[in-house]
Amino acid sequence: MAGPVRAAAAARRPSARRAGAPRIGARRGAAGPAGPQRVRGRRAVGRRADPARPPTRTGGSARAGSAGRPKAVRAVGSALGRNPVPLLIPCHRVTRSDGSLGDYVFGADAKERLLRAEEVDVDGAADLARRGVRLVGSDTTGIVCYPTCGDARRITPGHRRGFRDLAAARAAGYRPCLHCRPA
Repeated sequence: MAGPVRAAAAARRPSARRAGAPRIGARRGAAGPAGPQRVRGRRAVGRRADPARPPTRTGGSARAGSAGRPKAVRAVGSALGRNPVPLLIPCHRVTRSDGSLGDYVFGADAKERLLRAEEVDVDGAADLARRGVRLVGSDTTGIVCYPTCGDARRITPGHRRGFRDLAAARAAGYRPCLHCRPA
């Protein structure tokens, strides 16, 4: 490695930093260095917001669970709120735990427009959220999904069943969808 490159790489290594020395790329006014746990958590959340996956709206609790931190719902929101590339890592697909759309870095209107462009039934999902229905299941497959999952959109009205939470769906004999991974 060349001199400046080697120095920059060494400065990023915790063992090479002096206590209190500024980190390369550190933000001014930040509360302090992000600990390894915090950074690993943000990376895990970012990996779960995979742009290659089909457009499926999921709750923050599902993202937290799939990132290996089921109780870190607020941390998921914070990590996605700081997402530096919100269109490449599609955080607009993450919703609040009550089923409502929630906030977005570019505003709620932009989030709604993006979801509609992905052919998500935003109005139908909002209606279900108002009625307290967070998940829908198919009585033919025994699978429960978020209402905007591509698989849930194919459930015919006669075979659709609503659930308040995953525990109620499991008690009725349903299993979580492998695509939207409700939690």
